[in-house]
Amino acid sequence: MLISLYQTAVGFEDLLLFSQAWMLSFAITFIMFVLSGYIASHRIKGKPIIGMILIYLLVSSVSFTGNFNAFYSQYQKKELYRMELTSHKKSLDQLLVAIKKTEYTVDVTKLGESLDNKNLDELIKKKEELEKQLSKVEILSNQFVDQMTDPQNPGFGELAKVKFNEVNKMLRKLLERDDIEIQILAGTYQQKARKYKQEINSLLAYPRNTLTNYKKQIEKIKAESKAKISEAENKLKDDKENLLMRIQKQQQDINLQLNTPVGFNEVEFKKVILETVSEINRDIEEVKVYVPDFNFPAARFENQELGKITFAFVSAWNGPLSVSMPILFLSFLLDWINIIFILVLLKGPKADDSQSFYSEL
Repeated sequence: MLISLYQTAVGFEDLLLFSQAWMLSFAITFIMFVLSGYIASHRIKGKPIIGMILIYLLVSSVSFTGNFNAFYSQYQKKELYRMELTSHKKSLDQLLVAIKKTEYTVDVTKLGESLDNKNLDELIKKKEELEKQLSKVEILSNQFVDQMTDPQNPGFGELAKVKFNEVNKMLRKLLERDDIEIQILAGTYQQKARKYKQEINSLLAYPRNTLTNYKKQIEKIKAESKAKISEAENKLKDDKENLLMRIQKQQQDINLQLNTPVGFNEVEFKKVILETVSEINRDIEEVKVYVPDFNFPAARFENQELGKITFAFVSAWNGPLSVSMPILFLSFLLDWINIIFILVLLKGPKADDSQSFYSEL
């Protein structure tokens, strides 16, 4: 019973305080000890013992629970930790494959103001508006020249005047000057048209230069943006390679821990498991920074509840019978070996079966 006393206390330390667990263990052990004495005495005297055995069974169930938890937690700890570490290694293998299949793409929106997109959009808008205005002035001025030098009907008629006024109006708007007014000088219509075109080209020189500058600025911003995106893509590639190398290093560390020939070190094993869980979750979060919809189950310390009564029974139920059954038998035998000894070896006068269960109590 001394072994059961110790194991029961250890088994209940998770549920109760240290002192409370030992007090409970002493109380249960004392009750079983007293009941064993009564059962032995009744057995020798030939008195009924069924009632006492049932009470012993009830009391010993508490001791059995503590014994089983203590034995299972102690003797399965190494195997459970090794199984969990092996499971996390498989998770790393799967994570490595998943990351290799995942495409890292640059999120342009996250590059923000560094791409100068706002300025680029404004420049493109200005360029398109200026091109539209220049095109309209050039079309109207050409129509005016064609109208004035038309071999069939040359001259400065009503239709030509309409075109002429429209050109002046467009020039004032384009150049933002109200004093713009092109004059028709003396000479033949061909001379007038040539001088008119020269003056138009002279007035359009500035907006054309402005348009050229817009185009150069746009190309410069696009080139800078392309370079920044390329730089970001290269960084993503490097980050992915570094992540894959880090996972491979984690796998090597786990293999080293699993294959180390030295004895089991609970503290070291638990430390490696916790670090591995943390690293797996960190790796997953790092991938999600670049691929928000990356889906991979988070890791957790599966044996965190090791030492707790519920965990011991659930784990034993889900585990192999070749492990749980010997522990169950040993936990039972610790408290019942004395009762078995009494029932097998101690014999007295035959008990009167007519006595009731209540009379035994």
